[in-house]
Amino acid sequence: MNTIRLTDALTHIDDALIAEAASDTPIRRRQLWTKYAAVAACLCLAVTALFISWVHTNQGSPAPPDTDTPSTPSPDTPSPDTSAPETAGGPPYIIHEGESYLVSPYGASTWDEVLPDGYSLAGTTLQQDSESGNGYGEESYPYYTNPDTPYLIYVYHSVALSQPAFSAKWEERYVPYVHESVRYKYFLSRDGQLYIRLLDARYADLTDHPALSDELLMQWTQSYQTSIKELPEGFVSIGKATLAERYTLPDGALCSSHFANEVYANPDNPDMLLQEETRTYSDGSYTSYTVYVRYGMGLDEEQLLPWFRTTP
Repeated sequence: MNTIRLTDALTHIDDALIAEAASDTPIRRRQLWTKYAAVAACLCLAVTALFISWVHTNQGSPAPPDTDTPSTPSPDTPSPDTSAPETAGGPPYIIHEGESYLVSPYGASTWDEVLPDGYSLAGTTLQQDSESGNGYGEESYPYYTNPDTPYLIYVYHSVALSQPAFSAKWEERYVPYVHESVRYKYFLSRDGQLYIRLLDARYADLTDHPALSDELLMQWTQSYQTSIKELPEGFVSIGKATLAERYTLPDGALCSSHFANEVYANPDNPDMLLQEETRTYSDGSYTSYTVYVRYGMGLDEEQLLPWFRTTP
């Protein structure tokens, strides 16, 4: 394009087009910028919240307060056992002497600020992640054992006292970890003999620590429902069970891990107990009888874990 044509093009622009262009404002661009700024702000808040939660999860717990035992393991204390079991999924756990202990299913409000009597420092351990088998962070935590309750261990570490965790108050607690053979299972004791709820015996059969032999479990399952609506003939009340101490297996004349309710027995069937419960459904409430069977039937003594080897 020569100089004459260029000059002509620049000087002969329609005035209406110039006025329209001058009055047009970049509203769309400003709105677009505002939208992306809001999205960026939300992402920043989300990343900040996740970071705070990650820091609380991975931070090590301070040393526990002074107790009758030293807060720091001695040089003779064994190194933490960080091996993971083959099972995955579920709550956090620790490994002690090759066995899995899972965090108590009860809430943080029930966890102790003071170490219970009878417990002493056993070493340090890593809290495991059930999904991956890896420890949370690099810090190990002191844990405490009691020879009278070998199925229950206390680990001292920080816990969130409410939910959601990233905004909760975090404090150190002696957190109970319960052996997988005991956790979430219901037990009765009669004259020192331990009974397990039939429903839990069925669950235990899926683990490495069955409560009954496979043959007997099948017979009991085929003969009885886990709960009975009417009291069978021959069963009579033997009294109300007392409650065992929190987290512990019941022991004694008539004791329950969960309910201080009436218990029934049949002199001709000493391998079975029934405990009365009231169940509520949409159509009302009614009394039922939960079936308990004698623990360890059909199993050899060496197949039982130490805390179950108390059969009279």
